[in-house]
Amino acid sequence: MSDLRAWQLELSQPCALQIAADARLSTIDGADDQIWEVVPGQADRAALALQTRYGGRAGLVSLVPMWQIAGQVIYQARQYASPVVVGRFAPAFVQLQAHITPDIAFTAEFWAMDSHAVGGRFRLRNLSATPQQVRIDMLAFVGMEGQEQSTKLIPMVGGGHALALGAVGDLYPMVMLDNGAAAADGGSHKIGVDIALEAEGRFSVRFVCAGLSDPRDALSATQHWLSEDWSKYFAKLADTARTLPQIETGDIERDATIAFGCMQLAQAFIKVPVDAPISVLAPLRAAGNSARTQVSGQVAYATALAAAAVDAA
Repeated sequence: MSDLRAWQLELSQPCALQIAADARLSTIDGADDQIWEVVPGQADRAALALQTRYGGRAGLVSLVPMWQIAGQVIYQARQYASPVVVGRFAPAFVQLQAHITPDIAFTAEFWAMDSHAVGGRFRLRNLSATPQQVRIDMLAFVGMEGQEQSTKLIPMVGGGHALALGAVGDLYPMVMLDNGAAAADGGSHKIGVDIALEAEGRFSVRFVCAGLSDPRDALSATQHWLSEDWSKYFAKLADTARTLPQIETGDIERDATIAFGCMQLAQAFIKVPVDAPISVLAPLRAAGNSARTQVSGQVAYATALAAAAVDAA
């Protein structure tokens, strides 16, 4: 993703880090187009979280990376050696950067593959001449009707575990990590992997969360995306992002506001006979464990303003 503009935006600067599938690149489910938000934290909050409400089905679902380095557990923003900054972004994609410790640089890339799957790639770089032992765990928190819902470890054939988030309305989300497994002394709300980070070495690990109405389909989707070569998708994503307006005014905050606006506009498109934006994609609360989605019609002025982006795409 080095072709995308490098920003280095701090949390005090304009950011709109909601990600959803790009209709130009993937299959869109207009009735259940799941939206996630990347949430960098401050102070005692998680330094980084990926969150969704699954269209109103949940109070909040949050996925948080937690690190164990030299006997220290690190996940809060104040524990990081440097604050998280926004590096690059495009429709369906956000990249953030930080230092977990003074010697370990960290890049997180979040990607909405399609309407039902989201994932991330964590890239570590050892800046020191000393090997480092690192463990990453993906923690999952599911809030339903004001209470935390239990998650469950699912043993996988061939070893390792998946993490089942339980029933979230009519969805049964699953989380998997490259070679991920439960820690021997861990709880049922996380899966992780041990990393031997060589001196001045690099390492990357990916996770996927898929939310579908059949847990077997959700598990299959996570396995599918972990088996794929993400680099070819990222190359297409970067190529497609270049069709959006690239505006530089000399004011970084104004530029970021415009760029995030273009990103969010591109994510508002769904596949209809002719590509066009809609003004509202909103969940309707329904009885029981079902959830339906209300899609509005087009607003003339918004469609007119989007015409340039449609032509460019």
